[in-house]
Order: sequence, then C-alpha cells, then structure tokens
Amino acid sequence: MTKPIRIGCVPYMNARPLIYGLEELQNVELRYATPRVLSRMLEDGEVDIAMLSSITLFQNPGYSFVSDAVIASRGPVRSILLITNKPLGEVERVGLDWNSLTSAGLLRIILASKYGLSPVFGPYDPEKPGAGDAYDAVLVIGDNALTAEPQGGAVLDLGAEWFGLTGLPFVYACWIAKNRGNVGEIERVLAGAREKGLENIEEIIKTSSAESGLPEEIVRTYFEKNVHFTLTAEELSGLNRFGRYLFDMGQVHSRREISIEGT
Repeated sequence: MTKPIRIGCVPYMNARPLIYGLEELQNVELRYATPRVLSRMLEDGEVDIAMLSSITLFQNPGYSFVSDAVIASRGPVRSILLITNKPLGEVERVGLDWNSLTSAGLLRIILASKYGLSPVFGPYDPEKPGAGDAYDAVLVIGDNALTAEPQGGAVLDLGAEWFGLTGLPFVYACWIAKNRGNVGEIERVLAGAREKGLENIEEIIKTSSAESGLPEEIVRTYFEKNVHFTLTAEELSGLNRFGRYLFDMGQVHSRREISIEGT
C-alpha cells in the first residue's frame, strides 16, 4: 500500500486557499502546526513537505522551494502587525510572538533599515493573557492580528512597511521540502488544491468568517485585497531581497538566491 503524502500546514485562515480539498484525498495526510513547530517536523521527517515561513529557505540552504503556491502580499497584509504602546522612536523592548519566524526576521529588518532602531527582542506567548505587557511593543501575527487593537502608540503593518522600503511584494510562506527529488506528485496535488481553493474562495471567506467571528467584509477584504497566492518574478525578487537583508544583518549564515525551479 502506498504511503500517504504527509503535508504540514499552518492553522491560519490565509493558508486555506492552498489546501482546499486536501483533507478529503485518501493519499494525503494533512497535519497542522505553527510555523516554528512545522519547521521542526520537516527537519525530523514527520512531514514530507510543509507550508513554512519563507525565512526557512535561507536558514536551511539544502531545503527546496517546491511550488509557486505561496502566501504573499503587495503592500498591506493586515495579519502581521507591530503594535506599540508608546511612540515608535521610544520603543526599547519588543515582544515577538514565539510562533513567528519570518515575521520576526522581517521586523528586525524594517526597524533597523527603515527606522534606525535596534531594540531588545524577547519572546511572548500570545495565548497567555498579559504575556506581552512587559514590552513596549509586540509583534502580532496570523488571525490574532486581524482582531488586534491599537495600544496608544504606533501600528506598523509589516507588508506595507516592506513595500515602502523595497517596492517589492513579500512572500511570507511557501511549500518547502528537504528532498526535491521526491516531490513530483506532491507538486501536482498542491497545484490542484490552490486552483480549487481560488475557485471556491467565496466558500472559504464565509467559513473563515464564521469560525473566526470576524465580520465577513473584513475577511473578504483580506483575501481579495491583502494576500495573494501565486509566485511571479516580482515575488521572487522580493523573496531574494529578503534573503540578502537577512544575510547582511547576520540573521542567516550563508547567502542564497532562490530560483523559480526551487534551486
């Protein structure tokens, strides 16, 4: 009996168009986890492929970029925010959602390169009430960011900040495998899932609204105006610009250029 394809995905609503219908496929085993846990699962061989934070490609030069199905934005993303309780220039301590990987790297780039800021960073658990209270600002990601409220200071949308800095789209997450030689069938499955997801985006919007409690118009705007799901040459340029920033700032130890073929 053929082993099922083990696919790991984040539990956030923005991934739903990329995995539409996968749970119904007999040859697919879909597992959900936060970005940080998914990265460990791929490393340990618990999944064959995972929707991982894009920073993982630069942290692990041997990993393969598998598909042009991505989570990206060209400008405001709304689901990755820095929320401060004082003016941005006075921020000294920043709490990072402990689940964050790419978002944490992106925030460091924006604060240093655009604002000349080098605060002290520390982790916090967004599921624990008051966990971020010790910080001047907190990074809020995923569905939590769509319901986050200002705290008397600044609110930075990292998608908008990146676009203002570079003029390029930003790729937040993508399908990644340790061994590209075994992903031919998986690529076809993922391509079909995205196609069906975009065809059924209205259903995804309504389901996401009902399950999250967010008004349908907010979810609709998010899917139709903020995020998109296909990698083009511009997204690839943005991805590689991110990699260069990471290397130049010492966040990763080697320089890597990602190609559309995944090398």
